[in-house]
Amino acid sequence: MTGAAGGNGGDGWNLGGGYGGGGGGGGAGGYGAILDSGGTAAVAIGQTVFGGSGGNGGSGGAEAEGGGGGDGGLGVSFSGESLTNESMIGGGAGGDGGGSAGGPGGLGGDGGVGLSFVGEILTNSGTISGGSGGDGGLGDDFSDNGVAGRGGDGGMGVSFSGDALTNTGTISGGAGGDGGYGPENLAGDGGVGISMDAGTLTNTNSIAGGAGGVVDGDDSAYGMGGAGIVGADLAIINSGAISGGLAGDGATRADAITFTGGNNRLELQAGSAITGNVDASSSASATFALGGADDFTFDASAFGTSFLGFTDFEKIGTSKWSLTGAATATMHWKVDEGVLSITDAASLGNPDGSLTFNGGTLQVDASESLSQAIWLEAGGGTLETGSTSWVELGGDITGLGEMTKTGEGALFLSGNNDYSGATHVQGGALLTLTDTGLSKNSAYTLDAGTTLVVEAGIGASIGSLAGAGTVGAGALLTGPASLTTGFDDTDTTFSGTITDGTGPLSLTKTGTGAFTLSGVNTYTGSTVIDDGVLAIADGGSIVSDVTVNDGLLRVNGTAAGVTVNAGAVLGGSGTVGATTIMAGGIHAPGNSPGTQTIDGNYANHGTLEVEVTPTLFDRLVVNGTVDISGATLSLLLSPDSASDWNIDNGPFTIIANDGADAVTGTFNPVTKNLLFLDESLDYAGGDGNDVTLELTRNDVDFDSVAETRNQKATAGGIDSLGNGSPIWNAIAMQTDEDVTRAAFDQLSGEIHASVKSALIEDSHFVRDAVNNRIRSAFGDATGTDMPLLAYGPDGARPVLADDIGPVGWGYAFGSWGSFDSDGNAADMDTSTGGFLTGIDGAVASNIRLGLLAGYSHSSFDVDDRASSGSSDNYHLGLYAGGKWDALRLSGGLAYTWHDIETNRSVAFPGFSDSLKGDYNAGTFQAFGELGYKIDAGAVSFEPFANLAYVSLNTDGFTEKGGAAALHVRGGTTDATFTTLGIHLSSAFDLGGMKAKAHGTLGWRHAFGDTTPLSAGAFAGSDAFTVAGTPIAEDAAVIEAGLDLDITDNATLGIAYRGQIASNERQHGLTAKLGVRF
Repeated sequence: MTGAAGGNGGDGWNLGGGYGGGGGGGGAGGYGAILDSGGTAAVAIGQTVFGGSGGNGGSGGAEAEGGGGGDGGLGVSFSGESLTNESMIGGGAGGDGGGSAGGPGGLGGDGGVGLSFVGEILTNSGTISGGSGGDGGLGDDFSDNGVAGRGGDGGMGVSFSGDALTNTGTISGGAGGDGGYGPENLAGDGGVGISMDAGTLTNTNSIAGGAGGVVDGDDSAYGMGGAGIVGADLAIINSGAISGGLAGDGATRADAITFTGGNNRLELQAGSAITGNVDASSSASATFALGGADDFTFDASAFGTSFLGFTDFEKIGTSKWSLTGAATATMHWKVDEGVLSITDAASLGNPDGSLTFNGGTLQVDASESLSQAIWLEAGGGTLETGSTSWVELGGDITGLGEMTKTGEGALFLSGNNDYSGATHVQGGALLTLTDTGLSKNSAYTLDAGTTLVVEAGIGASIGSLAGAGTVGAGALLTGPASLTTGFDDTDTTFSGTITDGTGPLSLTKTGTGAFTLSGVNTYTGSTVIDDGVLAIADGGSIVSDVTVNDGLLRVNGTAAGVTVNAGAVLGGSGTVGATTIMAGGIHAPGNSPGTQTIDGNYANHGTLEVEVTPTLFDRLVVNGTVDISGATLSLLLSPDSASDWNIDNGPFTIIANDGADAVTGTFNPVTKNLLFLDESLDYAGGDGNDVTLELTRNDVDFDSVAETRNQKATAGGIDSLGNGSPIWNAIAMQTDEDVTRAAFDQLSGEIHASVKSALIEDSHFVRDAVNNRIRSAFGDATGTDMPLLAYGPDGARPVLADDIGPVGWGYAFGSWGSFDSDGNAADMDTSTGGFLTGIDGAVASNIRLGLLAGYSHSSFDVDDRASSGSSDNYHLGLYAGGKWDALRLSGGLAYTWHDIETNRSVAFPGFSDSLKGDYNAGTFQAFGELGYKIDAGAVSFEPFANLAYVSLNTDGFTEKGGAAALHVRGGTTDATFTTLGIHLSSAFDLGGMKAKAHGTLGWRHAFGDTTPLSAGAFAGSDAFTVAGTPIAEDAAVIEAGLDLDITDNATLGIAYRGQIASNERQHGLTAKLGVRF
């Protein structure tokens, strides 16, 4: 928009007698501009716009009142979305009041508003000002009614109703008009700089209220200055100048900011200059914040004096704000970010206030005591102490966040603190003056060079301790101190040093976690373990005697004397002083395994737990006397290298008595975790006064822990191997019966027997193909009526079933199934897919003879035995069939060659192996089926009887692998199957296509070798026989299918075949497509 100005109002008439006219009719100044952007467009003002000036009032005659001055016009009225001002906008000046020779002076006109804004966003980088008020008219000083005219009020700089106002320029209210000369002189008030109805105001330059008018005369009242900002529900961010206008007396100043109600917020940033009071007393809530990125200073003595009514105080932004002066108000500070710095505790207000941290830092650069309560939010807080100062926090510290101590000075804690966030000491010293000064819910970490001090007479508790600093008793008072750690149940390592102070420091470990000391610790108070683990790492040490009431003391470094009470344990491979294991206590020396040295006398009246491997073993080296009266020896053997084990290993010296005296007492009957080995103890072994151990095979047979047929057979084979075999050694070292039984199952080679079940069951695919082919050839129940395809000298042609020409056919199949465990052999999953093709021809009018061949692939999975396998199968057969009226007979002979591969894994404690088998097998079968067809309308029934004899012969082979490889003998498995049932079919029309539904229901019975066996042996063992998953003796046979003549020359068919028994299931699908030529 270019420059504009409202029209000026006309002046009033001057009268010689009577009253002067006011403002010349339309004496008010006109609007500078009225802008309406339609609600969406952004508008920019780049030229000067002013409202028109009000006209001056006319002079009054004798005893007549002077005319009033007209009001100044509005500079810009805006309604829309956003407005940007880069130039000057001003309200029009009010007109002066007219004087009077014998009566009252006229009133000065009010200044016009600079900008009236109704929208969303106002941005000002120029100048916006309210118009100045007109001066009051002259009154007659000698007349009874000669009162001087009041000066007009200054106009408002900006009247704002919107979301956000950003000022980088200058906004000011207009000055009030001076009062006219004469008695009872009244001056006009200065205009408000900005009046806002909610929203956010950001100021980086200048906002000011207008100055009040001056007066000259008796009984006069000067004009008041205008406030810089007035409004409710405001958020003000200031890094510029905000000032209230001076009154006409030149001394009294209006508020810089007056919050008139609602919820308000004032944020100061570096460069902020507030002249005049900030009054938030009428607010529902009012927050004062120090923010921004640049550092600055604020005088806290302003709180309660010139900054009034604030309820909350915040430090935000990355800047550092330094508070100076003392505040008497109750202040609730929240330090969210950056640094809030003080040198006087009073800068934070009186002690009834509070401090909340959520990521920021409080810097105290003087020796001060703070009594405010402290709350740690999730972001935590940091307290920084000056290099030569101390700070005491006497209030309670609570919350969920972390507390960080920085700076070289000392921080004293004397409140009742129970915050749950971690405590990190990064500099200086942290001291507790009370039992609850340290929080038992907090995990403490001390950086190198820092100190945690427990003052004399104090018993402090913490969640856990980590880091590399120093923990010590205090020096302010004299006496002992104690520290209990472990309440948070976590595992930590402390590599620093724990020392005494003016008195000894004691350490107690509680909680289920593990606390590791890896430094050199010199404290001399007691060490007590009530729960969890206290570990002295290799290179670490303590000089304090240790009492273990519960939990574990693991010493891989050096410790002083140890007493282990009932339910507690001493372990490790370091050095300890004189040691006593009380009844119910456990001594488990070593480090899986290892040697522990007792530098003193050793008395064990509880349990000595010894772990032994083929080459390593736990042992004690005792430099004093040895007393094991009433003790129990518990053996824990680890067969991780079972192939190296031999019952002749040893003797193992479990107590090396370096003292001169003999061992006092003997162990109670030994408790051990071995199933098949016994121990032999010598109390005068080694050098003559040592305790040594040897292992001998006991009379518990391997198969005594077996439960199933296969487990017992395999156990017998393993037991025959004898000492020295890796398998025998591994089993001999077992400690758990369930694990041992699982090992027998893995070693059995059970899959070689179960594969036989799968191959014998899969033999039905050849029989099914032949019987379906013969039924199809004679148009019976499950066959289609499609003519056969004959090949002759004249090419392919359709023929009837009794034609003598040869007919070719194909049959594809696929199935998946499962065999359930019988309590001996494990479950087995199987799948098979393949195809068969054949050719047959008529040898008589009602008899056909044919040949078949094919290929299939089968897979087997025995997951519980970590075994799997597969077989490539090659089929060849001869078949025949005939029909005599309703009677049908079909049968055949077939042979299948199998190329079998197996893979199995063996893994149990102390042994593992991978094994592979590769061998051949062959299946012979002879079969026949007799059926009688009965037509009943559209449905045909054919009761039938089926008989099959199957003989599977497997070659002998030796698995490839390690010690668990089996040599498996060859053998023959015979089974006979009978099936009684009914075939049925029905032809119908389906959407214009010929269709035939067909099905079979039958009962299949098996007898003979229904539980296949496999005989094998390990290298050097006796042979043993295991059984596979059994073939179901009784099963239901179900078949359902549909054939469709999709064209005159093609038929598409699909069928399901299932065989279901209580312990066996097989499901299969076939699909066929026939084409007639």
